Amino acid sequence: MVGHWRITLALSLICLLAGCPGQVLLDPLDDDAAGDDDDASADDDDATDDDDATDDDATDDDDTADQDADGDGFTPGQGDCDDSDASVHPDADEVPYDGVDQDCDGSDLTDVDGDGHDWEGVAGGDDCDDEAADVHPGAEEQCDGVDHDCDGEVEADLDGDGFGTCADCDDGEPGVHPGAEEQCDGLDNDCDGQVPANEDDADGDGYRACDGDCNDGLAEVNPGASEVPYDGLDNDCADGDLIDVDGDGYAWEGVQGGTDCDDGDATIHPGALETNGDNVDSNCDGVDDLALGDNCYSDTNVINFPGAASYSLSFQDATDGPAGQWHYYDDIEFVAGAGLDVHIGMFDSEWGLDPYLYLLDPSCQVIAEDDDGYDPSDDDAYLEVHITTSGVYTIIATSSDILQSGDYQIELW
Repeated sequence: MVGHWRITLALSLICLLAGCPGQVLLDPLDDDAAGDDDDASADDDDATDDDDATDDDATDDDDTADQDADGDGFTPGQGDCDDSDASVHPDADEVPYDGVDQDCDGSDLTDVDGDGHDWEGVAGGDDCDDEAADVHPGAEEQCDGVDHDCDGEVEADLDGDGFGTCADCDDGEPGVHPGAEEQCDGLDNDCDGQVPANEDDADGDGYRACDGDCNDGLAEVNPGASEVPYDGLDNDCADGDLIDVDGDGYAWEGVQGGTDCDDGDATIHPGALETNGDNVDSNCDGVDDLALGDNCYSDTNVINFPGAASYSLSFQDATDGPAGQWHYYDDIEFVAGAGLDVHIGMFDSEWGLDPYLYLLDPSCQVIAEDDDGYDPSDDDAYLEVHITTSGVYTIIATSSDILQSGDYQIELW
């Protein structure tokens, strides 16, 4: 055996020096020379060895199968499922529905929401919304206007208010749905199961408390009713019962606290001026006309306020007036109400008469007198009096000197 090895070694040296065509050299220490297909005990080559010049066949094979051809940082041996595309490798972001397995997990991403159903836009997919995990075939329908089970139908919204029949307590009224503001219409607008009490029309008059009905227990009381005077009701819900029909500021005497004896005539009320001879109790004192003409003296002269009249002093007139004997006088009566400012003028119509005025109150007491107060240069008399008590007042028209006569005019304003 040893001799054989020596013979073989010698022949090999000879062939190496001289060349031996068609001979294959066997080297127990493999050095992977070109074309070497050694198969000694230490040789790791096989008959199909594809090593290249850089292959050192150390412990592991470093053939081209472990190279990173697309430069994405991953070799096929490291999981790169397409080493010709740098966008494809284990760390790549998956792009859904493009038919490419970018992250090399074995498939394209076709179920984005992870509900177990592929998007209906890819082959075999049936998920009508792949971004909502609660939307897919077989999902339970909810009352939110969404087709959860992908059957192509959602709950109906008949009135178009955004709420389907399952949530809308009246799907025929757009103003009725959860969250709606309550209106004065007798409806449960916000679907809370209650109609506000002020929206009830208990008396059936067409008006609710929220419409301004101030008494929903009486059909004759509502904002559209006509006011009935003196019935104790605010029929039109405006400002109480009507107790001053003529608007003169005095309530009819037939109601509590009323003093107006004729609530249909604004000129008749307490404090109004009486007009003699009209048979009307203008001031509601219970007497149709004041006893004018003989209140303090027996004369019958009467003048309405305001007004004017002409008179004449003569020897036929009495001389027992407040001026004393030998002074002719006329008594002229008028009616005045409390609060009035009364102006009285006595103007002589001819020379020879120096006018003098007295004013008597309803009790025939002198409350004012004057001689030349209007204009001292022409002797005319003038009085200005504030009336504090309503009643009949008497003007005494006379002269400053005794036994003077002549025509004059009385003006009352």
